[in-house]
This record gives sequence, C-alpha cells and structure tokens, in this order.
Amino acid sequence: MLNIIKSHYKRFSRFTLVGILNTAIDFTVFSILLYWLGVYYLIAHFLAFLVANANSFIFNALWTFKNLKKDQLARQIVRFFTISLMGLALSTIVLKITSDWFITNLPQVTYPYICGKVIATVVSMIWNYCGSWLFVFNEGKEEGEEEGREEGGDS
Repeated sequence: MLNIIKSHYKRFSRFTLVGILNTAIDFTVFSILLYWLGVYYLIAHFLAFLVANANSFIFNALWTFKNLKKDQLARQIVRFFTISLMGLALSTIVLKITSDWFITNLPQVTYPYICGKVIATVVSMIWNYCGSWLFVFNEGKEEGEEEGREEGGDS
C-alpha cells in the first residue's frame, strides 16, 4: 500500500511539473490568439489545447509514466487524445460557465477569460491525470504487480 501511495506521489509530482509547462504553453498560445490576434476565446482555447496536448503526450509518456510502448504507440496516442478531448470538452464547458459568471457578476475583473481558464485548467488536470494513469499508460501490468515496484529504486 505504501508503494502505491509513493508511486502516485512521484507520478503526480511529475505530472504537475509537465502540467506547469503545458499550462505555460496553453496560456501563452491562448493569450496570443485571443488578445493579440482577436480570435474568439473558445476557438483560441481549442487551438491552444492542441499545441499543449502534443507536448503533454511526449513528456507524460517518456517521463511521468515512463511507459511509451513503441509496439502500441498508435493505441496509446488514440487513448491519450481521447481522454484529452474529453478533458477539452469538460474544460470548455467550465471555461464558458466561469467566464460568463465573471463577466456578469464581477465586471471589475480585467481578464475574465483568464480567470475562467485557470478554473478550467484545474478541473481538466484532475481529469487528465486519472485518465492517463488508468487508460493510457497503465496497460500491460501483470496481474498482482504492485503499483510502485517499477519506481522502487528511484528514490
């Protein structure tokens, strides 16, 4: 049980670091598209997602979960992007609801779309971690194999 907790702590810490990089990419692309180029905020959100998500797959496969399988690469990519697209749908709904709320209830907020995006990012981060761990990079474990064993010497 302790190995499982230790394994998730390490993985979630790595996932968070990758997430910080992805969030920086996502917010940068989103802000450039929205504020400099005048792209509608939901379209900017989608395009920024695509750029950050490609980065996310590479870093999570190679570093966070250490489970990039060359013989199953297409399957992992499809699963990753399926989970990510569900996260995108979830975060888009949260972005729309929270941005509208900030505009309506707190008109003094200078950047309501950024505030909404922060909340949407937290929600999608939790979704994406669970989905990546359960459905994308956790395949092929032997029956009864302890969750933390592959990282036991990585202290």
